[in-house]
Amino acid sequence: MSEHKVPKLEFVLREDDWITYTERLELYFLVNDVKADKQAAVFLTKINPETYNLQASTEAVADLMQD
Repeated sequence: MSEHKVPKLEFVLREDDWITYTERLELYFLVNDVKADKQAAVFLTKINPETYNLQASTEAVADLMQD
């Protein structure tokens, strides 16, 4: 069984190109057979802390707006 070697796949805010990153992330999901229900969790582990905090605060604001 061959093991896939994937270079580090991390998104760094203000350094990386979002379009290129999402294309690479989709390929990562494909190669590693990541099911749709786990893709969000994998994505959140592949972004740096600054990007994660931005996403978390944006989500919190969206939750507040729905209330």
